[in-house]
Amino acid sequence: RLADGGPVASKSVVRVTYVLYGILLCTSLLMATFSDQLVRLLVGPAFAPAAPLLALLAPAAAFAGMYYFVTGYLFYAGRTGTLSAITLLCAASQVVLTVLLVKNGGARGVAIAALVSTFLYWATTALGANRIQPMPWVSSLGRNQS
Repeated sequence: RLADGGPVASKSVVRVTYVLYGILLCTSLLMATFSDQLVRLLVGPAFAPAAPLLALLAPAAAFAGMYYFVTGYLFYAGRTGTLSAITLLCAASQVVLTVLLVKNGGARGVAIAALVSTFLYWATTALGANRIQPMPWVSSLGRNQS
């Protein structure tokens, strides 16, 4: 669709991306909200202490999925070097956050580091992708197709 190059194709891609973002975020919110029940149902009450970790890791997984939707713009533009730089920066930040947060927070600290890092990974990639391959993120919210 990006190769079509027209505004209708671009808006279509953005709208599909928004729908997929919504699905990921709603699913992660449901998982976080019902993490206690999910853990007890799927793996048993012995693992109940893991439920708060699932509540943090579910949105982290959503952000990781959202990242994959915006990487395509960088691949399409042939800017894999930019993607590599973002990956190195975000991986380094995750290591630093993990080391800092594991000391006081244990497994919860690691989950928080994962959540913050995956958000930064998605947000940085989305901003970089939009700078290199501008898309109609705001105008696609309207109803008209032009």
